[in-house]
Amino acid sequence: TLIRPPLGSLLWLPAVALADRTPVGNSAYLIWPHLLACLVSFLSALAAFCTMRPSLGTTMALWATLLFVAERLFVRFAALAMVDILVTGLALATIAAWTHGRRRGRFVWFVVAGAGMGAAMLTRYNLPILPVAIVLGECLSAAAARRIASRRVLGLFVAGITAATVFYAGHVWTFSLA
Repeated sequence: TLIRPPLGSLLWLPAVALADRTPVGNSAYLIWPHLLACLVSFLSALAAFCTMRPSLGTTMALWATLLFVAERLFVRFAALAMVDILVTGLALATIAAWTHGRRRGRFVWFVVAGAGMGAAMLTRYNLPILPVAIVLGECLSAAAARRIASRRVLGLFVAGITAATVFYAGHVWTFSLA
């Protein structure tokens, strides 16, 4: 596509900068991006565990995370400098922060969830479905409880403003580099 989301490319800049400090033809151009991709994969698996642990318990969340990392596409893409696992990890971290914010009622977790949403949308442009899913989940939760929790509604606004700020600030910063 002509317009590529910037976060995936910007993530690999430190690895390329480290490789540029080595002599030409060095294997660092191959090693550093793959090590960074493995770190992103590990953090995505950690986000999967943190997302599932509150509802499944520690043991079942570990089993579910094992199934997540043993899946064929995760195994194939874990060491590659691609955005698929990064997007998955950001979406899972957003959901984990959102559910933690719902349970604890602290706005800092809604800000973290909004930052994750904005970063996910900076990684892949079809991710604005993530805030829509969270809003829909909150509407269904309010309908089931037959009451609207004002803190959660305020949390939606805080997360939405944070996501928009991260998304637009990321684009401004990216285009200022060009």
